[in-house]
Amino acid sequence: WYQRRVRGFCLNCNKAIQQLKKIQKFKNNYLMEQQSQTQITGSSSAGKKYNSVDELWQERNKSRWYKKGARYWNNIESTVDGVLGGFGSISRIDIAGSAAFLASILPSTENKKIVAADCGAGIGRITKELLCKIFKQVDLIDQDSKFLETAQQDLVHVNENERFKFICCGLQDFNPEPNRYDIIWIQWVIGQLQDIDFISFLQRCAAGLNENGTIIIKDNITESRFEVDEADASITRPKPLLYTLFDRSGLKIIGERQQTGFPSNLFPVFMFALQPK
Repeated sequence: WYQRRVRGFCLNCNKAIQQLKKIQKFKNNYLMEQQSQTQITGSSSAGKKYNSVDELWQERNKSRWYKKGARYWNNIESTVDGVLGGFGSISRIDIAGSAAFLASILPSTENKKIVAADCGAGIGRITKELLCKIFKQVDLIDQDSKFLETAQQDLVHVNENERFKFICCGLQDFNPEPNRYDIIWIQWVIGQLQDIDFISFLQRCAAGLNENGTIIIKDNITESRFEVDEADASITRPKPLLYTLFDRSGLKIIGERQQTGFPSNLFPVFMFALQPK
C-alpha cells in the first residue's frame, strides 16, 4: 500500500513538473518574441530614428497613412514600369522565380476547379503572366481603380466565362469570401499595411482559404532594421518582424525562398508560403 502511494505521488509530481516546464517554455517564448520585436529599430526616409516598431505606429495616424499611400499610387502610370517603380525590366525574372516557387508549393491542379486571389494586383501583371495560366478563376484586388481598368483591358482576350473578378478595395478593408481560395498571392504590397492591419488581413485571408489552401507573400526584406518610405507611406520589414507577424496571425511557414537575379541595388526579395497552424 505504501509503495503504491509513493509511486502515485511521484507520478503526480512528474506530471506537475512537466506542466510547469511547458508553462515556463511558453512564457519564455512569449517574452523572447516581445523582446525581439521591441529591439527591432528602424528609420524613415526623412531621417527619423525609431527605437521600436511600436514607437513608429504610435505616432502614425492610420487614416492619414492610408490616404497618403493611396494618393501616391493614384499618381503612378498604369504601366509595368510604373507599378514596378521604374524597374520594369525585372518583370520577366520576377515571374520566373514566382512560377518556380508556386510549382514547389501547389499540388497537381489537373481536373480541379481552382481559384486564386491576386492581392495588390495593380495592372494585373502577375495574373496575366502567371496566375491565369494555372488557375481557372482569379480575383484581382487593388485600391486603385485606374490600375484595375488597365487590368481589365489587358485580360479581356483571356476572360472567357468571366474568369476574372475585379475588386476595388484596400487590403486593410478586404474581406475574402470564406473557403474560396486555393492560393492567395500577395506581392509588393504588405508594406502599405500597418502591423495591426497586416495581422487582421492575414487572419481574414486564412479564413478565405479552402482546405489545404496557401497564402504566398513575396516582398522586399531589410537586413535587420525596418525602413519607412515617406513618399508612399510604406514600411519594409526585416525577417524577424515578419516571422512575428505571421505567428500572431495564426500562420505557419511551409516554404521560403529568396528571389534571385535582381539588381544588387534593390532590397532582397523573399517568398513565403503560409498556412493556418
